[in-house]
Formats: sequence, structure tokens, C-alpha cells
Amino acid sequence: MSTQKAPIWAAVDKLSERLNVLEIKLNTLAVPVVPTPVESVFTPTPPINDTFPKYPIPPDFITVVDEVLNKDFGIECDPLPDTPAFNFKIVVPEKYSNTPKEKRNGADVRSKVITYSEGAVGVRLWCDKVLDNLGADIKFRITEDRPFANRPI
Repeated sequence: MSTQKAPIWAAVDKLSERLNVLEIKLNTLAVPVVPTPVESVFTPTPPINDTFPKYPIPPDFITVVDEVLNKDFGIECDPLPDTPAFNFKIVVPEKYSNTPKEKRNGADVRSKVITYSEGAVGVRLWCDKVLDNLGADIKFRITEDRPFANRPI
């Protein structure tokens, strides 16, 4: 009987040696894990942008505003806490506003409380009223600008 190992056992020994070398390298490279404090894990992130809407605006409301007015008009929709309604605001761009700058204090915002049961119909009625209130010349400019207006992101 020879003292030489079968080829399979020689391969097993060689693999075992390589595994031992890898384990030694891994143990020397291992970095101790430092636990992070709980406060840093659960800190709230600040809002990215203050102009980001707090309440999602239904797509049919956006479609109504785009059809009746145009895409240059801003929209805000805030739910009311105690009633089944929301405060719907139309932000009139400066180029279409008919209120004096002294009276508006910044943006020209036209708001109305609309019930959820009115929905898109109530939004359409409010958009029609805002459009009529802006005057004939501005109404003409709004309708002429519809194909060229783009909603700000």
C-alpha cells in the first residue's frame, strides 16, 4: 500500500488550506461594528421643498383647471378637519391678475370651500367664476394662452 493520497483527498486538503487562508484574511479585515445611537436613526427628515403640496390634488381637479383656465394657474387643495370639505385655492399668475399689487400682499389667491360631494363639478363652477371675475380682456388672453401654457413642476 502506498502512502500517497488519492487525488480526491489531495484536492480536499488543498481546498482546506485555501479556506484557512481566506478565514485568516477575513478575520484581519473585519471591522468592529459600532452601534448607532437610536436618536440618529429615528430623526425626521426636513421637508425637501416648502412649495411641495401637503395634500395631493386629484387629477380631475387639475384637468378642470387646465380646461377652464390654463396650465399657468397654480392649485392648492387643503382638507378641512371638521367638515367633509376642502379649501380649494386658485393661484392667479401675476400676468393675469386684475387686483392691484398693494392689495394682494404677494400672490393673487382665490379660494373657496368646496364639499367632497361637489367634487370636480364644484371645482369647475369655481374656475368659471374666477375666469368671469378676471374681465373680458384677461379672459381672452387666458384662452389664447391655453396651447402654450405649461404647469410648473
